Amino acid sequence: MESSGINAEYMGSSGINAEYMGSSGINAEYMGENSLKQGAVFRANMEAIGHEMIEVVRGKGLMNAVVVKPKDDKTAMDVCYKLAENGILAKPTHDHIIRFTPPLCITDAEVEHASQRIADTFAQF
Repeated sequence: MESSGINAEYMGSSGINAEYMGSSGINAEYMGENSLKQGAVFRANMEAIGHEMIEVVRGKGLMNAVVVKPKDDKTAMDVCYKLAENGILAKPTHDHIIRFTPPLCITDAEVEHASQRIADTFAQF
């Protein structure tokens, strides 16, 4: 079976194997730096939302989570359904955690756009 070059072992993340990176000209060093930078911006944006459902924002690089507390019987799953309706894919874990794992090559503008959509979604609760 021929490899597509995309590592799909870790679902929810846009992992890319070394063979693909080398042949495509992707700079692995840049991806690491970008992950740290964009992850910090994303976490700051999530903390700035200030919604009563958001208890904790945590993460490292671009692997982030928002711990939510239920409101009117709405859980992380309900928030994730609403996020999907608003164009943001996220994974609920248990009843109280939302995981966000955007691609390593996400740009400043994309982080800001996604953060605004997430804030708009929480405002609906």
